[in-house]
Amino acid sequence: MPGARFLQGFHMAVYRFEDLVAWQRARELAGQVYRCTRDDPFRRDFGLSGQIQRAAVSVMANIAEGFEKNRNTEFGRYLDIAKASLAEVRSHLYIASDVGYIEPERLGQLLKLVDETGKVVSGLRRSLTPSSPGTGHSVPDAGRRTPGTGHSVPGTGTSAPGTGHSVPGTQ
Repeated sequence: MPGARFLQGFHMAVYRFEDLVAWQRARELAGQVYRCTRDDPFRRDFGLSGQIQRAAVSVMANIAEGFEKNRNTEFGRYLDIAKASLAEVRSHLYIASDVGYIEPERLGQLLKLVDETGKVVSGLRRSLTPSSPGTGHSVPDAGRRTPGTGHSVPGTGTSAPGTGHSVPGTQ
């Protein structure tokens, strides 16, 4: 099927970037950054608040854009850019803390989310493999349920229904 990405080791396809755990984590991070920057005095620092917001949005946007390129080499390049944007977010968080915009506990929470997001993006980057026959690409860290089977794909953050066990590689 055109536009589908196939998973290494599974006979599954991912059709939407929204199904990628990496993109889901990046979305969560962007939301947390926006919530953090709307509080005083952070919101009055237009330069820093705008820059960290753009960097956080860049992470999720690059994952989405790379996914839609339909070539693993390009997808990998966009994932590298997403990782660089995560470093930018992390750097901005430190200065925001240094000048008193973020309390130490909140900084720790945000840095943990940045690190977790980075690990998922890195795992997705490492998992890109040579293309599957006839598809042009494969994406092992993304997935959907196999219709009618009750099985989940690693990286989707779900568990196998009825088993009480989470699927390896999930949250």
